[in-house]
Amino acid sequence: MTITEARIRRRLFGTRDVQVFISGHQVFSDDDVVKVRYAQSGVRVWTLWDHDDLNEWWFPQVDEVRVAR
Repeated sequence: MTITEARIRRRLFGTRDVQVFISGHQVFSDDDVVKVRYAQSGVRVWTLWDHDDLNEWWFPQVDEVRVAR
């Protein structure tokens, strides 16, 4: 995902609040998530901070993912 795509997603859909849990422990929490992609082996999360800093996070073997708008 590019910064331009992330900005478009933020403008069209807004951001999401995402929490990721592994082995019962919260390992990630952010409210600036622009995209979440689930895979068989885990989950990918993209965050856009300050409109210029795009980060991709990869979490393998996730127990639970909570998504709120």
